[in-house]
Amino acid sequence: MNSRLFTRGLAAGALLALLGAVGAADAAAAGPDRSARRARQGFNLKAAVDVLISANRVSCNINNLGEICVAAAGSPVGGGGFWPKGTPDQYIFNSGLQLAGTIPADAGFEWAGDTVGAFFMDARGDQQQGDGVTLTYNSLDPNDVASWPQGAVIRDADIYNSVLLGRNTISQQDVWVRTWDGNASLLSGRTHPMGILVEERGLAWNFPSGNEDIIYFVYTFYNVSASDPAVYANIDPAIRDEVAAVGVDFANEASSKLGVTVPPGGYRIENLYAAFYMDPDVGSAGANYSTAILPFD
Repeated sequence: MNSRLFTRGLAAGALLALLGAVGAADAAAAGPDRSARRARQGFNLKAAVDVLISANRVSCNINNLGEICVAAAGSPVGGGGFWPKGTPDQYIFNSGLQLAGTIPADAGFEWAGDTVGAFFMDARGDQQQGDGVTLTYNSLDPNDVASWPQGAVIRDADIYNSVLLGRNTISQQDVWVRTWDGNASLLSGRTHPMGILVEERGLAWNFPSGNEDIIYFVYTFYNVSASDPAVYANIDPAIRDEVAAVGVDFANEASSKLGVTVPPGGYRIENLYAAFYMDPDVGSAGANYSTAILPFD
């Protein structure tokens, strides 16, 4: 099952915090050290790891590790969120999701009762746990448009107006990516992964008035702890097999790298909290100011 959270990103640095639940089935000092960012996994080699959202006055680079407004190409010191676009005015060094939840005490295997978490955005720099499942797709790139994934098609009537269903894009620039925390090599202090697949869509418009300074993100969370495809029966048939395959990968990761057999039916993740963490750098990066003070210029 999945839980959907909606937030918007403000160019001036007010990326909003999120809260939700999911069912079973100098500048270098300003932010994390990203010098060891991982290379992208297979899939469509014409797509990208990093994509720049720049359809309006916001400039925000995203990657397939779950980071938002992050410097391109893994710079450990450069920022990734600028406003207005084309100026040196950096408002965001980096941002992204941080998740936490609990596995029920009656889960029936050795992780029962655990508190689990995942840093898709890691401010410390040595515990980033997001890993790309797909490349990052950009509706302004003709190569991406020609190979637009099934998962990136607008399908969810609970989020989108019915007139938008079936469309590939809905804004002047759509970006789309899937990432997860299930790579059991990326523990960084955890004893095991959480088992969450995150689907992310970014949206940018120049209209109506005011939207030129806003970017939006829609997140869908999938609990991928189950390796039994039947658990994913409630997911849209067009993407069901893709999500179920990630569940198989999760079971294989737990077995091969951690020596743990996760029940085929997976487990519930209860009390899920999703925070949107941002490292703002308004003015001096070392001061870590988070907003502009317009009356004082």
